Amino acid sequence: MLHAPDARARLRAQLAAHGVDNLLLFGGDGSLRHLPPILREVGVPYVGIPTTIDNNVPGTEQTLGFDSACNFAYQALDGILATAHALPGRSFMVETLGGDTGFLALQIALGAGAHAVLIPEYAFDQAWLNRRLADAVAREGYALLVLSEGVPESRTLAQTIAEQTQISGARYAAGPRPTGREAVPPGPGPGRADGRLRARCPARWDGWRDHPGAQP
Repeated sequence: MLHAPDARARLRAQLAAHGVDNLLLFGGDGSLRHLPPILREVGVPYVGIPTTIDNNVPGTEQTLGFDSACNFAYQALDGILATAHALPGRSFMVETLGGDTGFLALQIALGAGAHAVLIPEYAFDQAWLNRRLADAVAREGYALLVLSEGVPESRTLAQTIAEQTQISGARYAAGPRPTGREAVPPGPGPGRADGRLRARCPARWDGWRDHPGAQP
C-alpha cells in the first residue's frame, strides 16, 4: 500500500488528522529498513527500537525479543533432553525461527549444548554432519542438532539423516506456529534481559522527544 502513488499524501493526512507529530517504531530488519525513509520523506520524526527475535538488525548487539525467544527454546529443550536421556540411541533435530539469518539458532545451540548447529550463512557437508551425530549418539547416547529455518535443506534433513545414519530421530519446531511436525507449545512471558530493555525504553523515548535534535 505504501508504494501506491498517493500513499505518502494519505499517510501525511492520517498522521495530521490524529495529531501524530512523532513516532516510536518497533520492528525488525524489514520495518526499520523500509519505514524510516518514508517517514523522513513526509517529515515525521521517529525513533526505531529493534524488536525481533531474529536479532538481525545491523548495528544492534541485541534486539528486544531475542532473549525471550532463547529462554523459551531452552525450556522446550529441557524436555527434549529429558526424553533423550530416557530413550538413548536417538537424534533430535530442533528447528528455530530466524528467517535467513542464524543468530537465533546459534545462540540456542550454544546455550543448550547442541552437538551441531546449522545456519543459513554457512553451507555444511552432509557426510560430516552424519559422522558428528553418529559419534554423539555412540559417546553420549543421543545427538542434538539445532538448525535455522533458513537452511535450504531444513525440510528434508531429518529424513536424510535417518536414511544415511540409521539413527532413530525426532524433529521439533521451536515456535508456536503449526508445522506438521511435533511442535513445542507457546512459552512464558519475556525473559529477564528483555524485561530490562523494555523498562529502559520509555525513559529514553521521553528524553529523545524533547531533545532539539529530534526535529526533522
